[in-house]
Amino acid sequence: MGKLFFFLFFFLFFFLTLSGFWAQQYIIKKKQAEIAELQNKYNKIILENNINIHNELIDEQISKIQEKRKTVKLYAKRNFVIAILRDITNLSPPNIGLFSISLYSVPKTINKTKEDNKTKINVDVKGLVQGNPVFFETSLNSYIENLKLKPYFLKSTIKQKENQVFIDEPVLKFYINLELKIDD
Repeated sequence: MGKLFFFLFFFLFFFLTLSGFWAQQYIIKKKQAEIAELQNKYNKIILENNINIHNELIDEQISKIQEKRKTVKLYAKRNFVIAILRDITNLSPPNIGLFSISLYSVPKTINKTKEDNKTKINVDVKGLVQGNPVFFETSLNSYIENLKLKPYFLKSTIKQKENQVFIDEPVLKFYINLELKIDD
């Protein structure tokens, strides 16, 4: 009977231990499922809020940048003539004297190409080249090429040039036309 009692005790102990183990596994799996579900909900909420926050911040930054771009464009348009005059005078070498700069707009043409429909401004520059007569042409051409490096000068034309004497010195008097483009 002692063996039977020992066997029943061992069997009951084993059964309770195994049942407790299964119960713990069941509870653990249930808690893991709850944790996973809560984690998914949390991630979803965080993700939605971050997207909304980021979109709002991005939209706010975009509107600020667009506003600044408008301001810069207005400023640039207002001061475009100043930039043109600055470049025309600053790019002239020391042996070229400028005595007349005239700006005037050319009416738009109604053409099929977009480039032809942009507002064009012409600039007439009158001046003279001083120094050694051998370098008159080189100096004038160098000046025109430097002007062409600016993105808003479309083309240049030498309308007139002639050798003259100015205060007992030989000079090359010139008249050039520069065609500019501005974006509307």
